[in-house]
Amino acid sequence: MPTIQMLEISRRKRFPSAGILLAWGTASILPGATAAAQENGQSESLLDSVSEFLRRGQLEGQIGIGANQRIYNNEAGDGPGLSWGYLQTRYVTPTYNGLSAGGAFLAVGEVWEDHTGDFDSVFTEPFDIEELYLEFLNDDQTLGAHIGRKTMPSNPGLDGDYQQGLNLHAGTESGYSLDFSIIDRWIRYSTYNYDLHGITGWDDVDAVNSAAGELFFAAVIDLPFSSHFTLSPYFNYQEDVMAYYGTTFTSSIPTENLAAQSHWDTQLILAIYDNQVPTSIEPDYEDAWGGLLYTGLAFERYSLGGGVYWISDNTIDTGAGAFHIFDPLKEDNLYPYNNQNDFELYYLKGSATFGDLTINPAIGIGRNHAIESDSIEIDVLFNYDLPGNFQLEGYFVYVDFEKDIFPSYFLGGATIGYNF
Repeated sequence: MPTIQMLEISRRKRFPSAGILLAWGTASILPGATAAAQENGQSESLLDSVSEFLRRGQLEGQIGIGANQRIYNNEAGDGPGLSWGYLQTRYVTPTYNGLSAGGAFLAVGEVWEDHTGDFDSVFTEPFDIEELYLEFLNDDQTLGAHIGRKTMPSNPGLDGDYQQGLNLHAGTESGYSLDFSIIDRWIRYSTYNYDLHGITGWDDVDAVNSAAGELFFAAVIDLPFSSHFTLSPYFNYQEDVMAYYGTTFTSSIPTENLAAQSHWDTQLILAIYDNQVPTSIEPDYEDAWGGLLYTGLAFERYSLGGGVYWISDNTIDTGAGAFHIFDPLKEDNLYPYNNQNDFELYYLKGSATFGDLTINPAIGIGRNHAIESDSIEIDVLFNYDLPGNFQLEGYFVYVDFEKDIFPSYFLGGATIGYNF
């Protein structure tokens, strides 16, 4: 015991200023520590504010499973068959001083396939960033712009589920508007849907031919002359590809004498395809023109109408690259076919709603004079809103060809998903 006490005393004598040094060190460090704590507090406060702001955004999506099968009528055997799981999510931030940002992605995975390559031929990529953009819109929504990946304002000549570029918007509170888009990349299909459009992958717009311009220009104007009539001129252009322009006429006339909430709807799309491809690439290409007419009655729970789709007797790829073919049915294999137009397709379309189930039947009969072949197509589409945010969608299609350009076939597909 004495030895231990002497050791403790000797230690105290050896370090007589330890307490003073500790006090001095604490005093010298304290201002820096206080400043760091203040900075950390400010950072945490900023992060909390950002987190709270982002929590006020809108998040939605769907998770589910889909399947599709094609069956040929002749000895060609079964066509492609596959099933896939999917997740699509979309998020949009709250608006701050007119600014907002958004993004969306789609992920898919193979469940089964009938033949090797069936899945990969439809979903060429397992994942796609569909949207990633910054957007501005003023308070009365008359001036706006967005840059990045998003679906550009629609017009009959612009193809693709999503496009990448810049869009400028100007409008009035009475409904007049102008949208002008400059596009450098696009993706034809990016969807989990039942109809085998799948994910085709993003392309530069100039991939359409070796001379094509690097930018695609699209514009559409909406002119609502009254509450029942709207005229929408549009223009699409890509250097050394095509100038594709025309107008859409839309009308909806009340027919209260027939039934409450009924109206007669008409839409006429007219298009001019002005060839710009150099003759060194496509020496046989010509200018062409065409259109699509629909007219019919719509009631509260059902509708029925019909029309005609046609393109003139001229050789040109009316759906080259990011240019759109506005055919009315699901398949329309001959309309157009292999850049050979000269066709008419007559069709009937309808819809009927029974509670949460909606059915959309259609039938089309047409002839492609360029290849002297007729076809008939029957479509039945359905959408069923199930309890608990589940949704079932699908279709059945039958196509019969007069000639053996394609084998006649039956096609069926469906998706069932949970919306969140």
